[in-house]
Order: sequence, then structure tokens, then C-alpha cells
Amino acid sequence: MKEKLNEAIILLGRAYRESDEKGKALVEQAIRKLREDGVGESKVILSKASEVSDDKEPFYELGVPWFDYWFGGGTRLQEMVMVAALPGVGKTHFMRWMSANFLLTGAKVLDIIGEDLQGDIKEMYRPVLNSHDELFENLLLADMQNTRFGIEEIDDLLSRKDDQGNLVFQPDVAVLDHIDILQGRGGQDWIAAGAQARGLKLLAKKHNIIFIVGSQAIEYFSRQGSRRLELYRSHIGKRLSADIVFFIDRISGTEYQLIRDKARGRKINPFDTTQPIIFNMDKMEVTPR
Repeated sequence: MKEKLNEAIILLGRAYRESDEKGKALVEQAIRKLREDGVGESKVILSKASEVSDDKEPFYELGVPWFDYWFGGGTRLQEMVMVAALPGVGKTHFMRWMSANFLLTGAKVLDIIGEDLQGDIKEMYRPVLNSHDELFENLLLADMQNTRFGIEEIDDLLSRKDDQGNLVFQPDVAVLDHIDILQGRGGQDWIAAGAQARGLKLLAKKHNIIFIVGSQAIEYFSRQGSRRLELYRSHIGKRLSADIVFFIDRISGTEYQLIRDKARGRKINPFDTTQPIIFNMDKMEVTPR
């Protein structure tokens, strides 16, 4: 977006110095540049209820029956899935296990990398893809290299076009690891974190993709001694924007449990929230126990 804006500013500067006719043409050209990135366009789509299909959006399965069942049938385009864990538990690996399985179903995946190295992330995909190296053509790695990387930069990445005006890469699934390293836009930290989550959800709708977003978690103990996990920085703000929220909790060794905290728009047992698993990060294998 910033590139188009700069081009428009240059054109407007030239228009100021030109004659009326040539200046008018340059102004119109500047307006077209801005509209290429949606500046000045409506951000709300209006639809008559009678024209909206009664059929629910289809669920896209991960191809892992027990996991799809626990998810209430899979995930839908325009949904945001938030995967949370304490630091070092295995959130990064689990998210790549999910996105690698999406690749096996034929989906295209954009992987937005924060703190990890590209080569390390690629190696996480390899055991799941199981020698199907041709599927790496459907995986685009985007490596953050700027501390100001935020929602606008992700939107620009998803909107990037080639010289012919075609999208450079149109993913079905985008992975962000993780939300807590995005640049905030001022205000208190918990407010910024909630705004980032809301921005990512709106990007999922705008670009018609599934967003798998990582979040740090924190733990606390009640006065009665019971242990709970919450989303770091803004539990309520992040949770409100996500369609699915689940925590990865290590019990011992390779024994883990998945704790589903939220599942919007699904016919699902509200009491069946915990799924014990064996998670072997070296082999990138996840099995129920």
C-alpha cells in the first residue's frame, strides 16, 4: 500500500506543476493508483438477506479424522484459528503440522515467519509431506525482517501483484507465528493486542483464507490451587476475534493435551474440550491417546 501511495503523491506533485489538461490526467492517474490498493473504496459489503445462501460455508478438513472431529468438522474460509501455548512447549511445530496437512489436501499455504529461520521452518514440513517435495511449490515462506511489521504489511503481502496485475500468490491458508511480535499501533498493550487479532480476522474475511495464528500463553493458579491457561497480553480481545481457540499443554515428555477454549459456528459437545495426544516433534507426528 505504501508503494502505491508514494506513486500517487509523486503524480499529484507533477499535476500541480502542469497545465490544466495534463494536470487533470495526472490526477486521474493518481486516483487509479490509490484505488488499486482499495483506498477510497467501501470496506463494508452490503447484501440483502434474501440473496444470502442458507447453506453454511463448507468445512475444509485437515485430513486427520480425529482432529477434524474434535474441531467440529474442520475449518472454514474466512475463519481465524488461534493456537496458544507457553513458550517452548511446541506451538511452532504444531502449527506447521497443521499447515503441512493442509498442503497434503491440495491447499496453498503462506507461512509468515517471525523469530525462526526459514530453513528450520521448511524442515518442519518435510516429515509430514513424506517425500512429496513437489508440494513445496504450494508453500510460500514470508520472512519478517522489519520491527514495524504489522497488519498493513500482511495485507500488502496478501495483495501483492505481478506486472500483469495478477496476485503473486493466492493462498488458501495463511500461518502467522506469532501475533505477539507484530508491531502495535499505539495505546495500551492489551488494547493493541486485541486490535491486532481483530485486524487478522478481518484480513481472513477480506482475502477469503483460513488464518492459523500463534499466540503466547500464560498460566496462573486460583486461590483454590487450580491451574488455568490464558492468552498472553489480551485474553478477551484475542478470544473475541478468533473463531477457534485452543491451547497446547505439555503433560510429560511427548504426552500433551489440547484444550479447546472456543469453537464458533459448530455443533460440538461443549463439555468435550480436552483431547490427550502424543506429540513427537522430531518426527512431526501427532496421535490421540
